[in-house]
Amino acid sequence: MEKIKAFFVNPFDSEYITDLRLKNFTEDHIQKMTAANTGTRFTTYISATQTALGAFVLTLVGEESHVAARKSRTENVSAILAQFKKLVRTKEPVIKAAFESQPTIITEFFPNGLTEYSIATVGNVGILMERLVGVITARAAALPTGFVTQFSDLKTQFTTARAEQQDEKGHISNVKAISSAERTTLVKQLYKNLANIAAICINNPAEGAGMFDESLLLGRRSKKVVEPPTAP
Repeated sequence: MEKIKAFFVNPFDSEYITDLRLKNFTEDHIQKMTAANTGTRFTTYISATQTALGAFVLTLVGEESHVAARKSRTENVSAILAQFKKLVRTKEPVIKAAFESQPTIITEFFPNGLTEYSIATVGNVGILMERLVGVITARAAALPTGFVTQFSDLKTQFTTARAEQQDEKGHISNVKAISSAERTTLVKQLYKNLANIAAICINNPAEGAGMFDESLLLGRRSKKVVEPPTAP
């Protein structure tokens, strides 16, 4: 009875089949059905598969767009982080010179030394920026003109860039969820095609199997094809 059970397992529903391979396979499958569509016997399946594929491809395009946007946002965040570290490193001597006779005030700027800033990450630099801008603002009178602006502007840039990065992350999660749903719809349609084409081509199983090039799903190394049902 294992052979009968096998027909109720969707061979297209596999995590090993990448989105791109599924797309390429489906496009090839539609072309093959269209070429063999004598007497409109496959018209219903061609139309349904085209619809499912179109919706799936749209989500892939949207996902790629947001992934590219997030990469750009991430690069921007990293660049601002690097600018902040350089600015702190450059201005440390200025701060120490301004409060040379007041070491306790210098400690307000660097409670854990310069190292704390040099090893800052995207995850904690926002807090460090907030703290440093606060101290600089409070001690602005003893510092050069524009000192506060330099740091506060960089902090604002980082806050905005980080928010944009996180926003794109949320978009990607949403699009992935939609893409997964559309993929499920496409996979089910392909399974319907397999079952119905097997019935239509019951007297010519080789023709039916020829409309499913499984090598496109499994990669170049595989030479397997969908096994046709045994003719009675």
